[in-house]
Amino acid sequence: MRTLVGCVIRLVFATAMLCASVASAQEINVDAALAQAEEAREEVVRANILLTGETAEDFWALYKEYRATLGPVQNDQVNLVVEYSKVYTDISDAQATRLFNQMLALRKRESEIKAEYLEKFRQILSPKHAMRYAQIEHKLDTAIQWDAAVNIPLIDQ
Repeated sequence: MRTLVGCVIRLVFATAMLCASVASAQEINVDAALAQAEEAREEVVRANILLTGETAEDFWALYKEYRATLGPVQNDQVNLVVEYSKVYTDISDAQATRLFNQMLALRKRESEIKAEYLEKFRQILSPKHAMRYAQIEHKLDTAIQWDAAVNIPLIDQ
């Protein structure tokens, strides 16, 4: 079985390509990069949460639903970064305010979805499996956020 750290490398690589390209305003296929990152994310989860039988079926059905619900919010976050990458060197106060407000709204929505679905996962998984899954999700999200923090430049003053 692969370790969580080993599997995260592929996910971070996929998101690094996306973030670095966005940050440098290079043209990339955002949909393809997001699909690759999502595939890598599922691979990490599959390698690190071992379930069988009906529990596995219920988990993976809910996992697909969860990722489908969260996907549009995360796509909007990427689109926000793409927009930011085009203006960050000469951004107006109005643009900065709008982008900042959008970022906050998207983070809030993402947090609401995560809380809703983690509670649903708790209903179908044992307490240990639910906690492990929450940890895996947190580690993946943290790896992606770290990569974005490194690659997305600060706004000019």
